Amino acid sequence: MKVKFCFISVILLFVCTAGSQANDPYRLSHKVEPLYQFIHLNLDPDKDSYSGKTKIEIEIREPNSSFRLHGKDFEISKFSLVQNSTLIKCTYNFEKYGLLRITASEPLTPGNYMIEFEFKGDFSKKGEGIVKFTKDSLNYIYTQMEDTYARQFFPCFDEPNFKFPYQIEITTPKHFLTVSNTNEAKITGNDQLKTVLFKKTKPIPSYLIAFAVGPYETIPIPGLSVPGRIILPKGYIGKSRYGKQITSKILNSLEAYFGIPYPYEKLDLIGVANYNFGAMENPGLVVFQEKYLIDLEHLALSSKYDIANVITHELAHMWFGDLVTMNWWNDAWLNEGFATWLADEIILKNFPELNSMDELYGNFTRSVSDDQVESIKPIVREIKGKDNPLEVFDALSYSKSQVVLRMLQNWMGIDNFRLGLKNYFHKYKWSNSVSDDLFNSMSSVTDLPVKQLMHDFIMQPGVPLVSLQVSGNKIILSQERFKTVEAKTNFKTKWLIPLNLKISDGEKIYKKQIVLDQSEKEFTFPDLKTIQWLHLKDNVTGYYLTLLPSDIMKAALSSGQLTGTEVQEIFIGWQYGWQAGKTNPVDILGTAFQFRNNQNKNFIEGFAGRIFNIRDIMSLTIPMKLFNTYMDQTAVPMLENLGLEIDLSMTAAEKTAQNNLIYSLENNSTVVNKISVLARTYYTTHPLTEIYFPYLRTFFYNEGNEQLYDSVRKRLETTKDPSEKNVLIMSLGYFPDRFNQFNLDYVLLGNLQSIENLLIPFWMHSKYRMEKLNGIKNASPPILEWIKAHEKFYRKKVSDDIFDSVLPLFVWDRDDLEIFNRLFPEDSRPKITDIRLQTRIALVERSEKLNQMYGDAIKHYLENFSNSLQPTSDMN
Repeated sequence: MKVKFCFISVILLFVCTAGSQANDPYRLSHKVEPLYQFIHLNLDPDKDSYSGKTKIEIEIREPNSSFRLHGKDFEISKFSLVQNSTLIKCTYNFEKYGLLRITASEPLTPGNYMIEFEFKGDFSKKGEGIVKFTKDSLNYIYTQMEDTYARQFFPCFDEPNFKFPYQIEITTPKHFLTVSNTNEAKITGNDQLKTVLFKKTKPIPSYLIAFAVGPYETIPIPGLSVPGRIILPKGYIGKSRYGKQITSKILNSLEAYFGIPYPYEKLDLIGVANYNFGAMENPGLVVFQEKYLIDLEHLALSSKYDIANVITHELAHMWFGDLVTMNWWNDAWLNEGFATWLADEIILKNFPELNSMDELYGNFTRSVSDDQVESIKPIVREIKGKDNPLEVFDALSYSKSQVVLRMLQNWMGIDNFRLGLKNYFHKYKWSNSVSDDLFNSMSSVTDLPVKQLMHDFIMQPGVPLVSLQVSGNKIILSQERFKTVEAKTNFKTKWLIPLNLKISDGEKIYKKQIVLDQSEKEFTFPDLKTIQWLHLKDNVTGYYLTLLPSDIMKAALSSGQLTGTEVQEIFIGWQYGWQAGKTNPVDILGTAFQFRNNQNKNFIEGFAGRIFNIRDIMSLTIPMKLFNTYMDQTAVPMLENLGLEIDLSMTAAEKTAQNNLIYSLENNSTVVNKISVLARTYYTTHPLTEIYFPYLRTFFYNEGNEQLYDSVRKRLETTKDPSEKNVLIMSLGYFPDRFNQFNLDYVLLGNLQSIENLLIPFWMHSKYRMEKLNGIKNASPPILEWIKAHEKFYRKKVSDDIFDSVLPLFVWDRDDLEIFNRLFPEDSRPKITDIRLQTRIALVERSEKLNQMYGDAIKHYLENFSNSLQPTSDMN
């Protein structure tokens, strides 16, 4: 549903959060309210199944003869409903979408009841629910209940608005470590088994229930305000360094920011394998993909940032999401956007050496990438009981929300913003909230129209494009919804946009804060005689694209008075400008050539990304031989200035620029040879992380042989480093075509875990994509055909949610799209696949349209460039 006007947004918000539960046949009714749930589980990681029993105390608030909770995919062996020691005759049956109906033989009167179940089921090996994984021949159990996986393993009220205390009890072989959200209350047992009763939790939704069993090892985290540990599989605890070092500083900073102590009694961080996500914010037992807690002695700067960011994000959830929980999945941004925003605020203040401004810029570009699609929905969108909540866990909920919140904080002022949050937590702690609850709390501390701004950006889809005209000391700003050339709708969206200007009159820098609340508005600055240049987004504090006139843009770039991220903001506006048909990509190519010898890394980063983007999009029509000539003369000097070797102190933006230049020079034999020499050294002497992949990709593609292939397979199966394992899996996909069948057979052996089974085919498909960009006609059969032929294998090994979400990523061009639609017809694919596919379709259509519009102009430019060529560098 597209929401185009503010008053419609208010109505939609009310409908989505207030009325939908009563009207949605696939959501539970609060006519029956759970008060407390006890869950006993018999768990042995060395077995493939589990058993258990549960007691749920409920309050029936209105007379009825039946009610529902959730349950699916497990077997119920015993069931009863009791009131005041009286057994009530009733039956149960499983219904669609994980619903479990209880039907009494006579009407049930209001009052308190106890439901009891005994049940059994199988562990998941696909990274959802109660998960079993094997590492170094030892078996382990952990949990991942978000978003709706709890219902697959035991009866429960599996919606976020049911928030109440749980108590977990686990019987397991005595020698296994057993942990949960809370500390142990009592341990009993014998020589073989132990039963651990954990203390009651604070009120939490079912998706935050957590426990783990296995031969884990622990080490204390020093300096916390509560007891805390790192927990890792056996043999790895000594490899946890950076995360252990920074966690106490992160938690202390969060407590200081909120003015509220950490709300739970302990803080365990557990690292696991066979995990589909980055981490999960279970109170008291936060689950991490193991690579965030197992690290190398010498970490790249970007790796340190990743670890700090993920840990801070999850700990921020202890307040945003755990202490105060979204009422329903449509407001997932209240959890994820705030955690993303606060993680970067904490890192900026406490870890300045990690250069997190790069990530702020990255969050903006990630969200715009999705938000520009014509079919995109707003951050707050309608999610029904039968829908997959994974639909809202996207760049909008995480990245767009983060940028919008930073804009709001800057507009309100830090003190007012924190006061508004303090009021919000005071009112809604241990309960649930909706978006308007937050907006009202913020509005209570300022006269600014906070609610209007937040409705405009949270309840409307799309990103504003702000354009500029300058005359003397006057500017005229206009806004429209940014749309790329393939979009057919004439949007009438309008936003209230606070802008932070950096203006120069040629002598001084002025900073101005203005508000653009009309389609076009004039602003005059009497204290300036003239405006030489200006920037429309000082310090990356707004969710909008900017398009500057060419003379203003070049003057701003040449001033030397913009920060690195402000420079990137100008470049990203330039990139999206030509994708909207408002500027010409030839201007980017020409300017990049003029600046090719500039040693300013911000310029190199900006041009490297834009050149790679043009090459990627325009590959349908531009003559690759001519483009390679241009790249040899333009990208090579940039790469020389940036440096070809890997430097662990590189920022994320510098490393991305280096990668883009390397990818753009894949046909330059001198560069390829130098990379291959470096890659061979890195491969034989270094522990591998993601920063080495561009080099290994080039090396294995050009020099891959049987000996190298066997060594990668062997190293993959023996490495103790999870980051290295990821790199080796990616690398396999880039070996020459004669190894394709070896790769596919390797997948079918079944030794890979969960999503890893999709990664090798994905990187093989990326190799085909690379070859198409380089003008190589590859006769190998499309990998999508193979995946479809082995769909049963994938459904068994990989979570349906993950499989259905990842599939569209195999669509890069019209050929891929036609194959995809034939193999996975629209009328048979799940909704989440179709949602993800719409973004890919937009990319295909945009590429085709841009090639029609600019193909001849770029070809003409490249021909003239080649004819007038004066060699500038040969990388020697």
